[in-house]
Amino acid sequence: MIFLYLLDCVSDIKSCCNDYGLANILASIKEALNIIHIVVPILLILSLAIGFIQLVINPEDKKKPKMVFTRIFCAVIVFFLPYLVNLSLSLLDGDGYQLGACWKSSEELKKEMENRENIYIPTTDKPKQSFILNSDDYDQPEVSQNDFTDFAHLNQYNQTGTYANYSVCAGGGNSVAGTACGLSTYMAARYVLTGEDTDFMSFCHEACRTGLYNGNGSSWNVLSSDSFYPNTYGIVSNSISSNYNSYVSTLQNGGVVSVLIGQGYANTGSGGFNSTANQHFILLVNYNSEDDKIYVYNPTGANTGWKSKNIIERYVVECAKGSWSLTKK
Repeated sequence: MIFLYLLDCVSDIKSCCNDYGLANILASIKEALNIIHIVVPILLILSLAIGFIQLVINPEDKKKPKMVFTRIFCAVIVFFLPYLVNLSLSLLDGDGYQLGACWKSSEELKKEMENRENIYIPTTDKPKQSFILNSDDYDQPEVSQNDFTDFAHLNQYNQTGTYANYSVCAGGGNSVAGTACGLSTYMAARYVLTGEDTDFMSFCHEACRTGLYNGNGSSWNVLSSDSFYPNTYGIVSNSISSNYNSYVSTLQNGGVVSVLIGQGYANTGSGGFNSTANQHFILLVNYNSEDDKIYVYNPTGANTGWKSKNIIERYVVECAKGSWSLTKK
């Protein structure tokens, strides 16, 4: 199919119009000129006939001959006006060729664009309707979003809470307060995604048996490489890029994000989330598009809350050692 002058720029640069809006306006002007070209001369001819009749009836009226000649001159000018405009625009060169090209192709381009078939792109399985009388019948894209708001409930999974001084494993070893940030993050994520609570110490002891807890912290890859956790807790874990847009996309699509940060020094005093020089897990829970902020759950409780893009990029993205999306199975 020929796309007329809109894209036909190779053979003749002066026939190339790349502004459909301008071509559409010029086409309307052409239509108006064509109407004037026909209607006005007819009216002038009728006026001339009346003038000649009046001149025959009253030959002594000296104003009539001058008026007749004026009307003849106007009729000739109006009749040739479209031709004069076409000639003037066709002679445009240099910076003015765009206007000339659009004038030349305006009628054909407007006709071609009006004749193009509109394509209906459905977003649901509903059948196409000519008329929609009920607002509920409009296509509604299926968008999964995170509407979690019970942030205070997550504090019961803080590693610095009730079980802070307990050993993570039943046989002893490092404490919950010192090494259970990853386990706290996972239990908080489970509640956000499924609404189900997890027995804190039972989960910790289980993590020691499955290898999720390695004695010093959490081996997060176990969550995606072993089917035990998806099947038991109904959560799927996948590695994602450690950048702000990736985090926002996951949150907007109903997931949460676990991030392993490792600044190398404590930065909670300046607005960060790591209280030690070791690596630390946090959970990105939800996204507020109006304020462009992300809610951060920190298992230690430090700086938990809504954080700006600047804070997320500085203390999460730049410090990230790994990021994982968590979604409901």
